[in-house]
Amino acid sequence: MKKFLRIIFLIILIIFGIYLYNNTSVTNNIKMLASKYTNDLKDFISSGKLISDNDLSKLKDSNIDYSTYSVNSETSPYYEMLSDKEKDLYKQIYANADNLKRTFIPRQSVTKDELEETIIAVYNDSPELFWIDTSYSYKYLISGKIAQVTLNYNSTANDIDSSKYLFNQATNKIISQANSYSNNYEKEKFVHDYILEKNVYDIDNELNQSAYSAIVNGKTVCAGYSRAFQYIMNKLNITTYYVTGTSQGENHAWNIIKLGNGYYNIDLTWDDGKIITYKYFNKTDSEFSSTHERSEKSLNLPSCNATIYKYKKTYINNSTNTYDEKYIKNHTKRKNTQVIISNDDNTNNIESKDENNAETNVNSSKDNNTKNQIDNNTNNENIENDNTEDQASEKDANNN
Repeated sequence: MKKFLRIIFLIILIIFGIYLYNNTSVTNNIKMLASKYTNDLKDFISSGKLISDNDLSKLKDSNIDYSTYSVNSETSPYYEMLSDKEKDLYKQIYANADNLKRTFIPRQSVTKDELEETIIAVYNDSPELFWIDTSYSYKYLISGKIAQVTLNYNSTANDIDSSKYLFNQATNKIISQANSYSNNYEKEKFVHDYILEKNVYDIDNELNQSAYSAIVNGKTVCAGYSRAFQYIMNKLNITTYYVTGTSQGENHAWNIIKLGNGYYNIDLTWDDGKIITYKYFNKTDSEFSSTHERSEKSLNLPSCNATIYKYKKTYINNSTNTYDEKYIKNHTKRKNTQVIISNDDNTNNIESKDENNAETNVNSSKDNNTKNQIDNNTNNENIENDNTEDQASEKDANNN
């Protein structure tokens, strides 16, 4: 009897050991996945040097005239959060960066905290200045007043004409293709998919904090995904903001996009994987709250509570008229497929009403050209709208 009990006890220990091992493995895998997409957003690094009042007259200035520079308040929310003197400094920083001038003397009397706040505002609002580095230095007086600022640039500034050419060539191609779609939602989805198809996540890429890394190099991290998306969508006249905060407790960046009169969260980084998912596509703040938390000035960006343009899709296998997981995998976009996404991508259909309760159909099937393409594919897919969270999208996201 004692021998039998020992055997039972040994079996229990083995089973418990296997469970503990597997559970630990799963936990570690989750942690590895989380760490892959977080802690990749670099903080601004600054260094200051105290100088005497006598040295003030010896400092050099770029003498850039920034009086002609204007700021689009719709696409520059961080500018609107600044004080009047910081707004003036914002224009001076932008003008000097735009002309690749490294050193200048502020026209306004600002402290190091005001300087930092303003430089970050310029950076967050201006993905087109892809050559700006996330570091700078300054000289200050004993009174605390900033006497001189030195901006740092990344390697794209070494041949800026070539860098701008490659950047503009790539973005113009994306914008041209996006403009073939009939509404802002479809343009958004196209750009989302295009960027994810083009890029691989690369934390070691030198330029990964810039829009250039995602648009030209195809190797980036959260900052690059978000800044590329911000730039292209604003060029399409679809208001999009750059958001900073934390995800899984680490520094992270994503976007807020305005569709109609509502705002939505969208995180391209977390939608990227072996297959493109839409788990973090057009979500509300409450849906993001468990994984994303805004910080600093991003807390002042608009709340995201709209639901009209949320992503929904359901895959149905017409041959069996059932929900088919294998069919889902075979009809879901995978990485490294053709980058150009045609209008016959009818895997999404959303039902919407505009803010005046006038019904609008966002599905491209209302467009004649797209309708013809959809008719040719009816034997393969049938799209359903409903008010529930899309099960297929959730399964795809869980595979990420």
